[in-house]
Amino acid sequence: MESLSNPNMNSSPRATTASVLAEVDPQVRTTGTFLPRESSPASEANLAPPTTSPGIESLNFNVRRAGYDDSCTLKKETPEIEAPMEPARSGPEVSALAQKHQQYRPGGTRSLWDLGKMHLASLVPCHTLWGSTSVLPSVGLSWNVERGGTGGVDAVVAITTSLEAISKIMGAIDTVLENTSLAQWAMVGCGLLFAYALWSVIYNLYFHPLARYPGPLLAKISPVYSIWGLFRGRWPFDVHQLHLKYGPVLRLMPNELAFTDPEGWRDIYGHRQGHPQFHKDPIHVGSVQDIPGSTTLTMADDNNHSRQRRTLAHAFSQKALLEQEPIIRGYVDLFVDRLKSLSKSARPVNMCDYFNYTTFDIIGDMAFGEPFGCLRDNQMHSWVNLITQTIKAGAYEQATRRMAETGSVLQNALLSFVPKALKEKRYRHLELSREKCLKRIKEGLRREHRDFLYYILRQNEKGGVSQDEIILNSALFIVAGSETTASLLSGMLMWLMRTPHAYARLASEIRSRFATAESMHFLDLQECEYMNACIDEALRIFPPVPTGLTRTVPAGGDTVAGEFLPGGTTVSVYGWAAAHSPSNFYRPDEFLPERWIASGEYLGQIIPEAHMFPADKKDASQPFSLGPRACIGKHLSYLELRLILGSLIWHFDIERSDLDDGQDVWDPAGDLSQIKAFNTWNKPPLMCRLTQVKR
Repeated sequence: MESLSNPNMNSSPRATTASVLAEVDPQVRTTGTFLPRESSPASEANLAPPTTSPGIESLNFNVRRAGYDDSCTLKKETPEIEAPMEPARSGPEVSALAQKHQQYRPGGTRSLWDLGKMHLASLVPCHTLWGSTSVLPSVGLSWNVERGGTGGVDAVVAITTSLEAISKIMGAIDTVLENTSLAQWAMVGCGLLFAYALWSVIYNLYFHPLARYPGPLLAKISPVYSIWGLFRGRWPFDVHQLHLKYGPVLRLMPNELAFTDPEGWRDIYGHRQGHPQFHKDPIHVGSVQDIPGSTTLTMADDNNHSRQRRTLAHAFSQKALLEQEPIIRGYVDLFVDRLKSLSKSARPVNMCDYFNYTTFDIIGDMAFGEPFGCLRDNQMHSWVNLITQTIKAGAYEQATRRMAETGSVLQNALLSFVPKALKEKRYRHLELSREKCLKRIKEGLRREHRDFLYYILRQNEKGGVSQDEIILNSALFIVAGSETTASLLSGMLMWLMRTPHAYARLASEIRSRFATAESMHFLDLQECEYMNACIDEALRIFPPVPTGLTRTVPAGGDTVAGEFLPGGTTVSVYGWAAAHSPSNFYRPDEFLPERWIASGEYLGQIIPEAHMFPADKKDASQPFSLGPRACIGKHLSYLELRLILGSLIWHFDIERSDLDDGQDVWDPAGDLSQIKAFNTWNKPPLMCRLTQVKR
């Protein structure tokens, strides 16, 4: 070992390099070159090794010595090793140590960088190492800083002899690599992949915590089954059919369960005293692309969700919506005027389009202070198509998250298969929302009428949401406040046309209750019992969001619908499946508003069908979800539905025109096979003939 009393040290600030892995005094096993402290710049003691480098350049250690802390640096210097230490101390012990070390230096100096296949070190990221022992986990090299006990040698850098073993192992690996062809390595790789896949299948089928729950074989062992359903746009229907086959608890993926029992709604989405909240599952994708560092109300974590909701809720309160009723009423009147003009030509009208025009104009004015001009121009704004494509892109992204962990290399690679046009439209929706929102924010509270941003900005004077969060939530309002309501109106009208007795009862109630269209106000429409029943039945049989909103069972596990599940399990209730389950509703696939009339009477007469529904589990239908994350726009949706439906039925007699050939394009085979669901509905046209009611 190089003695700390080496005479060269007295004349030069640098000592010659010591060999490595030398057997020395039992208390001082191995050392590098030592520098006198006064010759080492202060900055050199704090060198931070790079996290990646072509080689290990330096390693920092914190050394506790004789009651105070010190540091030393192991540094590569072409190819020498240095470590700042205390100046050499004289003494017989140190001289003896120096003499003992000389026998390990025959013929000159050996450095660490020549030792034991250390070219491997160039592949290993170098980290700052603290404390007396640290490990480079990639190769298992242990670098020790030990206190020396001989002749005042307080600390040395020790490199364990595991380097010799590593050197031998790397030599053996080199031999194998040199004698193995690429084809042989490919076969080995394929064999390992097959073994891993086989073990995964066996584990998921027999040893997984969810192995006892029923479901399709492919769904039990992989996410492929659910991904295929998502891409086809038929996943809610698939889940419903699987529930009919396997029961109320269904295994949809190796680590995912779906429920139809009403208790599942309460346990997964509700607030239970003494139980932790079920968080959003990572596979869930929001309707709007996030801005880095910010997210929407629906995708925020619990703390941020509560903060945002406190600010945003004022815009959706009953009081605020009643103040905005004249805005909504103005667009409903324009909707009726457009239909009156079309009815005079006796040409069929695609009611899906006009419901979209109306809800889109309403939400545009309420979110940004100006409409999109759909009703004015009698055509779809280009933004409407962006919304439908944005929702579809979100469904495709969810498929990739089911295949691989969110944010992983594999998931990002899978995202490349999502059509570029869809991703661009999703981004374009956010950009258009940003432009509209920033323009409105500049106007501040100086508005003739009070839109959402008026209430949000006024409440936000106390602080609550950032500008990016306002932009993101405005983009969310455009999606959630237009497409969902338009879809429900389309579905409800379709079912009313297919159920003549329901249409007749609704028309009778509306036309007998209101003498003029102008007298139909929101508070009065709330009292229309049969209209409310029609809306609730439409929300059940054609829920605006038919898919499952996935949640994760908290750490430690919890109970869902009587089933104790381990932490980390993905769980959900699919709105379509729960609402169409014969276990929850009598004749679930029929549009029967009477099931929602609790009194069993209508207009003073007993409803003949009333006796059929006492066993209905009405809480199995939760179209707005429930609990702390229930839809913030529920009251707005009911306001729009009542005003639009009431005005439509008051003014027009309606019949389907696409049934002339005996085919229903919405439901030709009785399974709604022409309808796709990508989180929300992708609908075919709903062609109707309108005739103005004569008074």
